[in-house]
Amino acid sequence: MKQFKRLSHSIYECKYHFVLLSFAEIEEYKYQIFKDDIAEYTRQQIYQLCKQKELVEVLELNVKPDHIHLVMDIPPKYRVSEVMGYLKGKLALMHHHYIKPIFQRLYSNYLWVGCKSDYFLKTRVPK
Repeated sequence: MKQFKRLSHSIYECKYHFVLLSFAEIEEYKYQIFKDDIAEYTRQQIYQLCKQKELVEVLELNVKPDHIHLVMDIPPKYRVSEVMGYLKGKLALMHHHYIKPIFQRLYSNYLWVGCKSDYFLKTRVPK
């Protein structure tokens, strides 16, 4: 029972795997945004933003040049779309100031593909 976490009225294990695609992933906009200093900056910002949400934990984080793999533990008191909207929105704002020249090359100054609630979600029952 150690893998489960507790809230006042629930016991849970809610792990989610996200893939965040930048506009750089689309063929016509091929550009590697997340590399070198920007990749490290992105990594630090993701950890910092998740610490601001109570009980939200980053379990795995892999920043690729044109997308991000992120495994998170999100308690049931938060909607998944709420956490992802918060994370993608804040990251886009921070990156807009940090890497402004790159944004000028991207279509309409957008960092992410799709709206703030786009995500793939897979759940499983522990054995």
